[in-house]
Amino acid sequence: MPTADQFRKALNGLLDDRRRNKQAAVDVTAGDLHRRVGGYPGPKHSMPVCCSVMRSIVPQAEQQLLSGPPSGKGASLTIRYLLKAGSPDVAQCGHIHSTRPESTPQKLLKPAMQPSMRTENSSRIRLLVVGSCSNSKNLRDCPCLLTAAGLKQNSWRDRLKQWELPAVQLYTGPQHLGMMNGVQVLRQHSGARACEVKIISAGYGLVTENQPLVPYEVTFSGLRPREILKRALELEIPTRLQSATAEFPLVVFLLGKDYLYSAQPLLRPKSGQRFLFFTSPDMAHIVEAARTTVVHAGKPEAQKYGASTLSLKGRMFQLLAQGLAHHPGKWVELLNDDTPGTATFLMESAL
Repeated sequence: MPTADQFRKALNGLLDDRRRNKQAAVDVTAGDLHRRVGGYPGPKHSMPVCCSVMRSIVPQAEQQLLSGPPSGKGASLTIRYLLKAGSPDVAQCGHIHSTRPESTPQKLLKPAMQPSMRTENSSRIRLLVVGSCSNSKNLRDCPCLLTAAGLKQNSWRDRLKQWELPAVQLYTGPQHLGMMNGVQVLRQHSGARACEVKIISAGYGLVTENQPLVPYEVTFSGLRPREILKRALELEIPTRLQSATAEFPLVVFLLGKDYLYSAQPLLRPKSGQRFLFFTSPDMAHIVEAARTTVVHAGKPEAQKYGASTLSLKGRMFQLLAQGLAHHPGKWVELLNDDTPGTATFLMESAL
């Protein structure tokens, strides 16, 4: 079965080849990349590994998700890589042609939603997005995953240091990838400081996107709220989150039930600050407070925005970012709206 390193080598070779040909971008489909490496189609294919490699951050290129299956991992996954060394004047885009049947529906995220021009209003955009770790990780054939006990032992971290990755590259879950696509939109449109990222990890606590992490297998899933809070306090998640959110006029939370519990005692926005929660209707009452906006993220929204329940919050944040890129004047409205109206308008405008 092909390994992650083989897929990564094939993908990097393809991108290097397109860059040498002065192309600005290349569209890559998972099925065709797997065929290049070999083993697909066949009973021993490595399609999930192939998709994880494609979704991981590529140093020499930025990426746009063009289409993919609801699970996020399948032969139809198609990503456009924007080559940083390519000339912006080059309009052509290389493409590994997909063999997806014409009848297969595609959920496209329009590249046009990422304008390059800045405006006076958009330059004021500054927000923090808080996501969570994902069960799906870029393990690169790591021989073992650290447990909660192993994470406390530096000797184990040292043994696995060669598999260490920045958090942004380690996590490959669909919500995380959608979130990072939204982050890229905001940074491309409004500058590098327009959007910062924090990730709540059940293993490491509150981490930054570039913090190196050794692969691990620790989760809040299955724990009682009291047990989650106990571990969260051990990792100092609430206090670190309170400090991390202090300087941002807008903080967007993309947290499931277990990770909301880990943020207890719940934070409250300061004067002039707004918190925006994408959360399921049954958790809305937990986060309601002054200057807090709750946007429902449940099954109706998954259908509306063309996402699976696993990817929904990341998808909604990506659409919010795209909407802000096209309607920067809505930034002030977003900061002052206690209802989900402005956020919903921005997401719908991006569809």
